[in-house]
Amino acid sequence: MNTFKTKGPLGSDKDSHLIVNRPQLEEIINFIAAKDGYIALQGPRQTGKTTLLYQVQTKLHKKSYGVVYIDLQGMKSLGKEMFYQRLCDLIWTGLDGLVDMSNVPWQLQKIGDEWKFSSYLTWLSAHTPLARKLIVILDEIGSVPDNVYLTFFQSLLNFYNTGAQGPNRDLNRKFTIIFAGALDLGRLLEGENSPVRNISEPFFLQDFSKEQVRNLTKNLEDYPRKHLDDIAAAVFSWTDGHPYLTMRLYELVESNSTFKDASAAQIPELIHQLILSKVLYGGDNNLAHIIKHLLDEKKYKSSVYKIFNKERRKSIAHFEDLLAIGIFKRSNDFFLIIRNRIYEERLRAFFDQKEDGQE
Repeated sequence: MNTFKTKGPLGSDKDSHLIVNRPQLEEIINFIAAKDGYIALQGPRQTGKTTLLYQVQTKLHKKSYGVVYIDLQGMKSLGKEMFYQRLCDLIWTGLDGLVDMSNVPWQLQKIGDEWKFSSYLTWLSAHTPLARKLIVILDEIGSVPDNVYLTFFQSLLNFYNTGAQGPNRDLNRKFTIIFAGALDLGRLLEGENSPVRNISEPFFLQDFSKEQVRNLTKNLEDYPRKHLDDIAAAVFSWTDGHPYLTMRLYELVESNSTFKDASAAQIPELIHQLILSKVLYGGDNNLAHIIKHLLDEKKYKSSVYKIFNKERRKSIAHFEDLLAIGIFKRSNDFFLIIRNRIYEERLRAFFDQKEDGQE
């Protein structure tokens, strides 16, 4: 049995039993319907950004929008011309059936820079009469090649500004760009002169609520209701609703028949043992990703150590990066805290090693 899924995004249809409706979904849909700005969807790795973007795509398709989802991973090494041509090809394919093909200029086959890219978007806007708006979702924006990084985002700013006051106002305003990412997007949004910050409405993906974590237990078959409540409470106490870690623990519970025969009093300790053997010291890739950041960026360690030791801070060095990575989150009173108990335990082991002089 393999009900729960912890690798890759969830599809809107085949994985519907696992999809948690996040409040950001309706917020983004409503924003697109009512406003003309762009969107920056930020959230740490493995928190469901791509799943949410798939949901946005599905919902908007049903409302007569043209929506293209583009995963930029694998495009980092492309040269300038190849990047723009690949991007345009993907947009064209994603809008299949919406483009008026009666008068397609040959120049559309040769788009190799930011100027021709902007003209291409304007042309598409004019030749998709059946689409209410055109939405281009750019996921993993950190994979934009270095040789076009600054000019690409600046060109989108210029395209947006032209939509606010230029001769192609109505055509350019028909486009909405959704930027999605974690640390890379956080850095792109930094500073008053950031081209993305100046044109985008930020949305930050939050973790699951306690009730959402409880609702996922309906996928655990043949468990007494009382057990489901106890399992959900124990899982939430460790993950605090972290989407991947929640799914991972339910996946482990599902494959462990011990839980069905256990008493209610035994469930918290059984969950604890699974965390120890399969997550904390079981080579979990989410935790490995967190620790890799601390090993690669030594500047983060002091800030993490202070918050780990319960210093009450609303701001600290590099806190924007650490929020984007997902090590920190904010409490209800906006103080920085370690994101969940599992991260606390892994960080405890990490800092204990450092105190022992080990790398």
